[in-house]
Amino acid sequence: MTDEELLFKRNTAKEQKRYSIRYGGIYYHNSESIIDGTKIKDILGFIKNVNRKYNNTNIPIILNLGKVEFKDKLTYIILECICHYVITVYGKKIIILCDVQRTIWTEGIYSSVFPLLSSAKSDCFVKFKENFMGEIYGRHYRKIVKVEDWNDKYLNCKIMEQVDWFLKNLHVDKENRDALSEVVSELAGNVYDHVKGDCLIDIDVTLEYEKEGDIGEYYGVNLVVLNFSSKLFGEGIREKLKSEHIANERFKIVKEAYKNHQRFFSGENYVEEDFFNITAFQHKISGREKDFTNGGTGLTKLISSLQERSETHNCYMISGKRAIFFRQELLHYNEKKWIGFNDDNNYYDEKPSDTVLGGSYIFFPGTAYNLNFVMRKEEENGK
Repeated sequence: MTDEELLFKRNTAKEQKRYSIRYGGIYYHNSESIIDGTKIKDILGFIKNVNRKYNNTNIPIILNLGKVEFKDKLTYIILECICHYVITVYGKKIIILCDVQRTIWTEGIYSSVFPLLSSAKSDCFVKFKENFMGEIYGRHYRKIVKVEDWNDKYLNCKIMEQVDWFLKNLHVDKENRDALSEVVSELAGNVYDHVKGDCLIDIDVTLEYEKEGDIGEYYGVNLVVLNFSSKLFGEGIREKLKSEHIANERFKIVKEAYKNHQRFFSGENYVEEDFFNITAFQHKISGREKDFTNGGTGLTKLISSLQERSETHNCYMISGKRAIFFRQELLHYNEKKWIGFNDDNNYYDEKPSDTVLGGSYIFFPGTAYNLNFVMRKEEENGK
């Protein structure tokens, strides 16, 4: 993928003096029960150091994760991207030993390319590289949309149709299919519009789960869309605010809101970057160069509509070191099409809710969305 190397360049690694060589490889042992951003950063640092010290050898890297649970889908997808870079650019084999605990948020790991790395066989690494670039199999959909693919002016429609077909075969109801396929298509299109980079799409639909005290059945739809880029999510907005001549009326309001929000900026809870990120979700506000009027989408409205039909959900975006958590009760536009991400829905002069903003342990160069929805299975023929 374009700019995949930035994940390695933008995350520092602690120097390690000793390396354990076991089972014919350089061995990493994990003692934690949860794999989250902190652990991913640690693994990334370990791999960087190994490559620095053993750059001229073909000795494999062995990651023994043990019995673990991944925090969410995006966490294991980022680990897949790290492994893909190690195999294709470093030219090293990477073997992952683990017993992953099944959850409705991360069940997709069983049908992903991840299990292919449990073996040292060369054909497994070949298949990993092939399937990493795309596959539609069983309950798993993976597609990497390349920059040159957008030469097809109908690509957005084709992505929507393909996602809809995949979800329909797994009996996802039409309302949810429509919203999900539109979200995927819009996020992929945004990558091309804003950074002209490749975009990874990964979707899985889980088996049915039961909830204690409920005779119904539930399934998860888990979605990740990400791109790597030196340009972060809100940087286009930041650059435009420097302009002295803004004719667009809505962007004038953004500039005034920025002045109002400056008094809220702190060193940790709410920083300047957060303002640019929430502004990028505003209606008719664009971060694209020389484009003030065509920005803003119904993305938050689509996510909110999916959350409304979900029993539970886990939805957020990360870019750089900052995250936005999509809280369904805070995703509504006011009468003037502004969204405040706070209880009063006041974008102009109130800061976003503390529940919306957060930091990321790993620096993510680009933008990544983790969208998890738990849906109740609809009745069929009265059953």
